[in-house]
Amino acid sequence: MGKKDYSFAHTLGVAEGARRLAPELQHLTQKYGLKLECPGDGQFRLKGSGVNVTIDVSASNAKVTIELGMLMEVMRGQIEQALSRKVQKVLA
Repeated sequence: MGKKDYSFAHTLGVAEGARRLAPELQHLTQKYGLKLECPGDGQFRLKGSGVNVTIDVSASNAKVTIELGMLMEVMRGQIEQALSRKVQKVLA
């Protein structure tokens, strides 16, 4: 799997950042057939066939890790772009 990390600065705090991200991530799960898990405060996991995304929201930062299987590598640009836009938009 190819793994890549991204970091998005914000000033919202953990609770507000997570609250804003949750509906956007739910939309992505429905659009791309992914499973959403929320293992802890400010933590999100999106899982699907060949796709694993981890989002950890801290008080001033959201760290996004994207892991793609070989077959999904061809869609890396599209997946990264969609996630980056969503995260930046809601944390602005």
